[in-house]
Amino acid sequence: MPITKKKESNVTGYLASFCFFIPTLAVFLWFRNVQPTPYMDEIFHVPQALNYCNGSYDKWDPMITTLPGLYIVSVTLLRPLSYLTKMDVADICDISLLRATNILFTVGNLWFLYRLQKRINKYERNISNSRYIMTAVNLASLPLLYFFTFLYYTDVGSTFFILLMYLRYLEERHVSSAIFGACAIMFRQTNIVWVVFIAGIIVAREVEKSTKLESHITHSFVLHSITTAIKSVLTHIHKVPNFMFLFILLSPYLILLCGFAIFIYVNDGIVVGDRTSHQAVLNFPQIFYFFSFTLGLGVPFLITPSKVIAFLKACLRNLFILAILIAISVALITNFTYVHTYLLADNRHYTFYVWKNVFSRHEFVRFALIPMYLYAGWSMFDSIDTEPGTYLFKIVFFICIMASTVPQKLMEFRYFIIPYLLARLHMRTGSYVQIGAEFILYQAINVVTLYLFAYKPFTWPQSNDIQRFMW
Repeated sequence: MPITKKKESNVTGYLASFCFFIPTLAVFLWFRNVQPTPYMDEIFHVPQALNYCNGSYDKWDPMITTLPGLYIVSVTLLRPLSYLTKMDVADICDISLLRATNILFTVGNLWFLYRLQKRINKYERNISNSRYIMTAVNLASLPLLYFFTFLYYTDVGSTFFILLMYLRYLEERHVSSAIFGACAIMFRQTNIVWVVFIAGIIVAREVEKSTKLESHITHSFVLHSITTAIKSVLTHIHKVPNFMFLFILLSPYLILLCGFAIFIYVNDGIVVGDRTSHQAVLNFPQIFYFFSFTLGLGVPFLITPSKVIAFLKACLRNLFILAILIAISVALITNFTYVHTYLLADNRHYTFYVWKNVFSRHEFVRFALIPMYLYAGWSMFDSIDTEPGTYLFKIVFFICIMASTVPQKLMEFRYFIIPYLLARLHMRTGSYVQIGAEFILYQAINVVTLYLFAYKPFTWPQSNDIQRFMW
């Protein structure tokens, strides 16, 4: 019996996942020797996981801000191993096996990224399977995401369930999509934003199907385009048959949203611990930091001669809009810039040096970077072009990017992982040269990051404990 094209591509995906797993495991074992004891936030996560391994589910460290999804998964995975080794879960629950949870998650992320690529880019023609594989490998080794594979943090597991939720949505399996969305929230409460994102694009795509909105959009007139999009959404939804259809389609996500609202009411907030250090603010410049982050990691796709020329032409065509955007940017930076005490106090994180050497160099620097912010945002959204109805998708996506980043007082690159991956997945696949350049960039950053962590330790004057550089 001949092998079908689908089965052949799946085999290729499995093989790529295995090939990705081997070097990742090697790095994991090396990393374990470098840092065999809990480091940074692991001093909270590891003891909490040990409580769960011991069956002490009522014990909770008040410094932990996220729900116990990571610990539940770890204990669940350790139970079969406990059965095979005839040892109690508590006896095999050590830091190495806890960290190994993320090895499974990161390999799963590669597989989901591969599947998502094929789903999202189905409108592209003549794209070889190898380019999907290469892109999936690149994104699974995204420097921030890959580094935290080797520590007992929530980022890799959180990403795993977000990607799985999105894949199930694209497969029109909305109930299971919402279930995996709930799992993602158990890793990080702010993932509720990406549940809203899916609900939003469901509405956006239904509106596009019925109104053919994209054909009426004039992209050179931004405000008119946005107004047209909003009118089309409201016109479509207010019709009773459309409303009932959307309500049924959205019901799994609405149930989840209602459950989350009850959680916030009962918990008196979104975080479950260390509330004083995690208070919501309106830190609008976070959106600029995200654009810069995206531009830096998306260089092969976002900075090309054709894009730079197109941006300059767009600016010349829309001088009034450009002036408004610059004025808004100045106002947001002037009135809504927050600097968290953690950012200024902890020199183990790269963000400390970014703030110290860039933003704190001179007050004018924050405003001098506005042209780069505008180009980065324009280039990212201009590159998102993988399907019909893209304009409404971009509006929903931008709203969700703001909702996930702006309330955060701390400038923390980890907050950008999910929106960056979604943006990158919705860009066109790219040439072999672009994908290859992206691979070299990511691996160079990974090598430098791991090298600094392992071989450039330092101590603080008030402590003899070894400190290490990290994201």
